Amino acid sequence: MESRQDFIVTGFLKHLHDPSVKVRENMAKLVIAMATHGYLLREGGHEYVKFITLQCSHPGEPPKGDELRNICDEILNLITTTVQDMEQVLWPHLFEFVCKSEYSWAVGVVARSLDHIAQKKIEGNSPDYIINFKETVNIPSPVSLFSRWMVIISQPLRPRNHTRAMLSLLLNFAPNIHGHLVEVMNSVVPKLQQFLEG
Repeated sequence: MESRQDFIVTGFLKHLHDPSVKVRENMAKLVIAMATHGYLLREGGHEYVKFITLQCSHPGEPPKGDELRNICDEILNLITTTVQDMEQVLWPHLFEFVCKSEYSWAVGVVARSLDHIAQKKIEGNSPDYIINFKETVNIPSPVSLFSRWMVIISQPLRPRNHTRAMLSLLLNFAPNIHGHLVEVMNSVVPKLQQFLEG
């Protein structure tokens, strides 16, 4: 069974780069099916998450491009919130996309997913909540992540920013950035959230 899963995961990798919107739409549907059956836990599964995240950021030609982006937004949300064991594929790997320009329009959706996972890890006292940035070489530094989020939060009306999710993530992720930031975020973030709602 495991070798069959590996074969399927590697076999479809080449289709992740197909320029056709129809193919990418079908690949997105395949990704959600693969995720629910544990295929993305196999080697190469991270490439499928990368594909979905890139589609979340893809401008595309309306209406099909918008449709694909919305589908992938929902897929990333679903695999984060409903698919068991996907945390090990998503955390901390989703942070890879935060500072890359080609994923700019996906940062809000990625923040929503990361915030959900961070909250679960805090509630469950998960040992991998605190990230060792020296060991995870593909993840931007805490300073880079914080700087990127500050820039995005400074534009709360920009489409697809998901500013509330970004603020919540900043609050929940603060211990990973710097120990002294926790107190500041506990004081500032609720006020900013209240301001956004007002």
